[in-house]
Amino acid sequence: MVDKTVIETLIKELKTTLDYLKSKLSISEDEYLTNIDIQAAVERKLEVAIQLSIDIGSQIISQQNFPYPNTYREIFSILSSQKVIPNELAGNLEKMAGFRNILVHDYVMIDSKEVYRILHNSLTDIEQYLKSIVEYIT
Repeated sequence: MVDKTVIETLIKELKTTLDYLKSKLSISEDEYLTNIDIQAAVERKLEVAIQLSIDIGSQIISQQNFPYPNTYREIFSILSSQKVIPNELAGNLEKMAGFRNILVHDYVMIDSKEVYRILHNSLTDIEQYLKSIVEYIT
């Protein structure tokens, strides 16, 4: 049985973060690339969204006594192997965990065009993850 209290709090925060990121989808690429304030906000919120996804997965793994992950990426493969999330989604989320490491550790190497692409193409992966998690815990 999953203790939903912590997971539901993380889910709520992730939904709020996703709403913020979706509000930035109307910004043109040119505007994004020339506005460092918007870039900084989007980068931070992407980092938070990915970290919340990792934290949710960690909670489930811990509570369900699933195999212990050695890396953030491995969290999603474990969730997939335990039928919590679909296999293809796990692969996409593993890439996002890698991108989180760039946002956190290699911040001087961030490619703003790549961040813009992720903003426009990868939020649906996090939304699908949320859907899978909610289905799993209910």
